[in-house]
Amino acid sequence: MPEPPRKASVEMEIGGEQGIHLYLFRGLIFLVPDGVQPPKQGSTLLARTVAFRPDDTVLELGTGMGLAALMAARTAGRVIATDISPECTSSTLKNAVLNGLSDKIEVRTGDLYDPVIGLTFDKILANPPQMPVPPSRERGDPQALPDNGGTDGWAILDRIITAAPEYLKPAGCLVFTLFDFLGQEKAFAKLGRAGLNPRLLARELQWFPRLGYERLDHLRAIDEEGTIPQGNQPLHCWRLVIAGAKG
Repeated sequence: MPEPPRKASVEMEIGGEQGIHLYLFRGLIFLVPDGVQPPKQGSTLLARTVAFRPDDTVLELGTGMGLAALMAARTAGRVIATDISPECTSSTLKNAVLNGLSDKIEVRTGDLYDPVIGLTFDKILANPPQMPVPPSRERGDPQALPDNGGTDGWAILDRIITAAPEYLKPAGCLVFTLFDFLGQEKAFAKLGRAGLNPRLLARELQWFPRLGYERLDHLRAIDEEGTIPQGNQPLHCWRLVIAGAKG
């Protein structure tokens, strides 16, 4: 059964023995405790790209500290944020309170769509773990999980795309980020097979991810669309924001 929505009756403890980071983004203030990753380039690109309407219902999958969810809540009518990590959902809830948006956001702990079974949305947002992992280097610890997307990077993205039509309203849209070395054409094909109409919303040249250097040979081996130059180590890669519309 999905966990019931978590509301705003939380104690705002600042700091503590482990300390806490402060993150500012477009007029919002976020507390980022140990155990929760601050936003990376994909998260901020997603938050800067997607626009919302006052009547939108929005779902953010893998909310982390709640960046995209809080951005949506400034305008959208209803926002639900999910994450498999209780530390992340607790952080999102506290940040909603801190920014005066707790009446617009429900925070639910669980794996991807599990906490919202039976609901549908106008927009589903995701910046999921998608760094490919060589088979001999798979890890399941909390430090690795926020980045690792399985051998080809698609382990979580495939689950998000395949299930999305069930959770989208008739004219709803799934929006997610993608490293270009996972393949824009492949993403479009996967969306098409799921019955969603693909579209590129944005692309941004970003620094090549640090983990990518450690796995460069593996990334080149799975780079079917030839986005990583041969020879010298790449300095940059394109980060894409891709949409799949229903209907």
